[in-house]
Amino acid sequence: MSVQLMLLGLLRQQPFSGYELQKRIEMNAVRGWSKIQVGSIYHGLNSLKRLQLIQLVSSQPRGSRQRDTFCITELGLEHLHNLLVETWLGGERSQWLVALALIDVLPKEKTLSCLDQAKTNLEHQHLQLERGWLWYSQQTQVSHFSRAGFENIKQHLQADLDFLNRVIEAVKTTEIVSPLLQQISQPAP
Repeated sequence: MSVQLMLLGLLRQQPFSGYELQKRIEMNAVRGWSKIQVGSIYHGLNSLKRLQLIQLVSSQPRGSRQRDTFCITELGLEHLHNLLVETWLGGERSQWLVALALIDVLPKEKTLSCLDQAKTNLEHQHLQLERGWLWYSQQTQVSHFSRAGFENIKQHLQADLDFLNRVIEAVKTTEIVSPLLQQISQPAP
């Protein structure tokens, strides 16, 4: 899903070739903060094209190959919106950074609604974890390893809640501009 999010998010701004998308993704060090691999870009483009979420706008010869340039379709834009909502509400938290890079795509109210729901979901997980731990610790003698594992999970949930609170506050108090957009205006090397 991260690949689709990133490709649709970039193509939402302007048409790009696969090569240009690869350079943008490399320039933003995306592999360092997401699960997107450079090799998945062309496969992602073919999949998006097959689903009619992007369309070919030009094809230029480059040596023995063609350089195809794509743009997002209306269906692709709708799909991007749905992917962002799905990411905030139920996707892997590792994908939140990709969604955060595309924070300007959804209307501000929808973004806040998704973030508030994600926060509520995490708070519920935290409560369930606490209840489960209480029950477990009353049933058996808890090892140091089990306690360390529980504390680790609890700290991760708290860090995610803190992260969401900071993002919610930033969305409420600032004009939203995608971090990726700051790079878009510069031509790819």
